[in-house]
Amino acid sequence: MIILPGIARGQETDTTPQRISQYKYLFIPQTVYPMSMRPRPVTTDFELRIQPDSVVCYLPYFGRAYSADYFSRQSPTDFTSVDFAYEEKKTGERSEITIRPEDTRDIRELRLTYYDESVYADVHIILNRQQAIEYRGRLEVIPLD
Repeated sequence: MIILPGIARGQETDTTPQRISQYKYLFIPQTVYPMSMRPRPVTTDFELRIQPDSVVCYLPYFGRAYSADYFSRQSPTDFTSVDFAYEEKKTGERSEITIRPEDTRDIRELRLTYYDESVYADVHIILNRQQAIEYRGRLEVIPLD
């Protein structure tokens, strides 16, 4: 167990380099929860892949923009990042992975939350120029060889 300042005794926090290099994560959304709107089922092939060297996000976005990029037709939640800060916290059976991409201007933070014995996970994305959005779906945690 690693004790870090600001973390209560009894909480386990895995070290980032060991944890991210051991697994890749595949999240398939089933429901999207836009702010100020009703939940919507996801009906096409969207996904989020988290690997040691990249984050590939192709998720639907519904929400209000605070400022617009008039010449872009790409969703703010459709990006690939190879330069990102990564943090994982594990408390009991609950794991939370926080990713802060450095090479995309739309995404401030992406947080994946899951429980050890569950096949479901939640993804919460905080954007810089649009409303935040959440997803619920299936998660595959795949050990790397």
